[in-house]
Amino acid sequence: MVVSRAEEKRAKPGEAVTMEDTPAELMVVLLDGEISCRREADGPDSQTYSVQAPAVTGYLPFSRMKKVPLTARAVTPLPP
Repeated sequence: MVVSRAEEKRAKPGEAVTMEDTPAELMVVLLDGEISCRREADGPDSQTYSVQAPAVTGYLPFSRMKKVPLTARAVTPLPP
């Protein structure tokens, strides 16, 4: 069951939720708030992706992802 393996995480605006090139070992269920994702290794002008709650992202069941491709940072407090 997913809920039995769930862990609540908190993050302040600007704080990393996931880091690029780390092992893909978690699925992010965003119930409230917003995160901004980008490949920080590409510099400050790299393309940005926004994810707003409700959303599910990250290492999803049956995914072939081995490494996290982007760094995700909180835009709003998570959870508020």
